[in-house]
Amino acid sequence: MKKGLFSIFFLVLIYHSHAQTTVYRKIAQRHDDYISSNWKGVDSILFDYNSDARLINQTALKGNASNGWDNFSKYSFYLNPAGKVNVQVRENWNGSAWVYATKYTNTYDVSSNLTLIEYHTWDGSNWIPNAKTEYTGYNAFGNWNQQITYNYIGGTWVYAFRGTQQFINPTAFLQTKESESWDNNLQQWNKIERLSYTYYQDSIGSITRSTPSPNNTWVSNAQYLYTYFSSPFRLQTYTTKLWNQDSLNFLNDSRTNYTYNAAANYDQIISEDYIGASNWSPIKRTQHLYNPSNQLIEKYSEENIGGWQNKDRNTYTYSSNFVNEDLYYVGSASNWNLSKKTNYNYDVNDNLIFKQQEDYNGINYTPSSRDFYYYNSFVVGLYETESMDASTVLFPNPCNDRLHIQLESDKETAIQINIVDMLGRNRILISSPIRKGKNIIDIETNTLATGNYFVQLSDMNTHKKQVSKIQILR
Repeated sequence: MKKGLFSIFFLVLIYHSHAQTTVYRKIAQRHDDYISSNWKGVDSILFDYNSDARLINQTALKGNASNGWDNFSKYSFYLNPAGKVNVQVRENWNGSAWVYATKYTNTYDVSSNLTLIEYHTWDGSNWIPNAKTEYTGYNAFGNWNQQITYNYIGGTWVYAFRGTQQFINPTAFLQTKESESWDNNLQQWNKIERLSYTYYQDSIGSITRSTPSPNNTWVSNAQYLYTYFSSPFRLQTYTTKLWNQDSLNFLNDSRTNYTYNAAANYDQIISEDYIGASNWSPIKRTQHLYNPSNQLIEKYSEENIGGWQNKDRNTYTYSSNFVNEDLYYVGSASNWNLSKKTNYNYDVNDNLIFKQQEDYNGINYTPSSRDFYYYNSFVVGLYETESMDASTVLFPNPCNDRLHIQLESDKETAIQINIVDMLGRNRILISSPIRKGKNIIDIETNTLATGNYFVQLSDMNTHKKQVSKIQILR
């Protein structure tokens, strides 16, 4: 499982019926590359929204040889009254007109749980069934029990993939998760992976991975163990163990150790490999440095190759709470060589509007790429919700590859975590059980591009919410 860093409390937005607020949506973005001492437009995207600021059209364009723009592809989103996407259609530009390409149709139950996704391709005259995925067995927390994907072959729906989730009743704590693929020749489900979860206090204690044997039964493969500091409750070690068939036991393979400063921000992260006889050998370490405002100003990593050698380093400067310059260095033994500079500009509403990267050759900077972002404001109504009955801390912010959510609850419940980009698109959506007391939830954010995002936590029992804005830096 896989920058200033500072702890902040979630900004709790308490919505009231008929209340309104102003939101900002990206209406266009453009990417240019610097080629032969000139800027060249590479690609751009245009976004359209309805009156509720929900995305309904997204058009991609490509730069041409005349330094103009040609249509490339277009997505149209058709929403139901609840604002969920019922139909998504892609069209491609053929040089003179838009031509259908693919279509996804979503079906929901009365609780707005997704029950069916149907995928069609356009043959020039008709929509042809291609694949579908069914979701069944939802529990009270909105988690499905089974997911089955079919391919449409020769006029018949044929099994392709099956996923199964089991939860610790009556909670939203995931207990097991299995995946299987269909063997049409043998007419049987072939196992792919099985994950089994245990919990320690309010967080995952272990994950055991099983893979299939030659006769299609589950056999142990690996185990991932988590330990925590007790006060304050923080992740301390993450250990990987691999199954050894000779000893019929899990044996140490690698581990990562975490330490924190007084502000609960990362101090040092050390990765180690197991070398036997209860000994561990450090292979990499990452150090974090902060300014008096607890904003990350430097982060550097070293590798242990017959001694510690510099690997990579970032330094950050800020304008208010946002990074406006990121310098990237490449290590060479004990030296640091400046390699790249990235600058960021924001508007008065804290929206990222410009990013430029430049390469450094030891003497001068040369532009490499730049991105422009454009926004419109929308006045929208807010549905009535209430603040969650929990104290929540989000760190680091800005962050890079991983976000930590510390949540202290006075009862056992489950939450849904939704990370949404400035266009209103769901980028990460997960559910997590919450136990009474302190909880720490780790979210990998390495799939998110640099920019601003909203993190919304929803109590799946009371439907109360908390919302915060975070920044991802690369």
